Amino acid sequence: MGYCFKHILFYRYGRCPKCLESEVRALPDAAKYQLIGRENALLANPWKLNQDQFGVCGLATPVYLIMRSAKDKARQLFEATFADIIPDFANTKFLTSNYGPQSVKFRYLARGYRLQQRSWEKKQDKRLKQEMKRYEPQLRQVYTTKQELREGRDELRRDIKEQLGQWHGELLVDYCMSRALGYIMKNTAPSRYTGEKINFNSEFSTTQNYREVTRMGHLALRTNNATFVLSELLGAKDVHIAKQKVEASVPLAPPVSGVTETQFETVARLHNLFQTHASGRGSFAMAAIYAGLVNEGSMLIKKSQGDAKFPRLSYNHWVNIEKFDLTTNNVELLIWTWAKFWRVRVDKNVFLSYIQDVIFGHF
Repeated sequence: MGYCFKHILFYRYGRCPKCLESEVRALPDAAKYQLIGRENALLANPWKLNQDQFGVCGLATPVYLIMRSAKDKARQLFEATFADIIPDFANTKFLTSNYGPQSVKFRYLARGYRLQQRSWEKKQDKRLKQEMKRYEPQLRQVYTTKQELREGRDELRRDIKEQLGQWHGELLVDYCMSRALGYIMKNTAPSRYTGEKINFNSEFSTTQNYREVTRMGHLALRTNNATFVLSELLGAKDVHIAKQKVEASVPLAPPVSGVTETQFETVARLHNLFQTHASGRGSFAMAAIYAGLVNEGSMLIKKSQGDAKFPRLSYNHWVNIEKFDLTTNNVELLIWTWAKFWRVRVDKNVFLSYIQDVIFGHF
């Protein structure tokens, strides 16, 4: 338990949420024109939405889908997300499909974002120190005077920082819009939200303490809860879940009313489901996969890195499958995730060990 003397309040994890909010508000990227500029860029090119390492793929993928196929709803979510910091959007609420208008408190989004940013910065500082230490003997050999050595260190430090990369401030919009859906889920379905935090996020903690994960803003979603976001909050139509028969390693979330289900046991059956449910305008196929499927890039995958029968996790990443083709020997996919489109070819004999569930529907 911590105490903030500035804001006269106790807090349980991390840092004072009001201090974190103030720091985010003061960022150049939180300026009105920067936020709106990023939103307009995403509406023009939805595929650029970048969840980075935020651990919100189950929320970022639905945001990508409405950016792509339901732009008015995406604009409304953006305005509600930043209603507390952009005066033009003051008191704007997001109109959910089944729970009416919902407001979003920016403070709760800012906390996770700032903790993520600071964690990244600390890691970069550590890597910078390690690299500077590694090159120090060489610097001392090249530069003989203190002035030259100081200038050489400064030049090397700039080069290393450039190689390590920078935190992209545009991610403030990407993260906050995605996490706003989690905030709305918390308010409209608290039991679902709490169950997700405890039952599933514990899988991502080395100590089985879900708070280690969620206090940073992460929120993993099981299939039924991802379906809840798509159907009950965003208003996706004709939502249908295709499930592979795999023993779940965590309890299932409650089903969503009105959502139908199908089980598939072969690649051919899954291909037929794609032809039936993911061929129309505005349709989507949000899939739960092993992340290795896209980490392999466009390589022909011959050996599975996941165990479809006894996985530790039922899956570990959500993506949208834009295209699914079946040839004699392979499955060929076009996948969206991490602000990219990935072309992946997979030996069809091992493909089912890379995929768990697929949520179909359309906007």
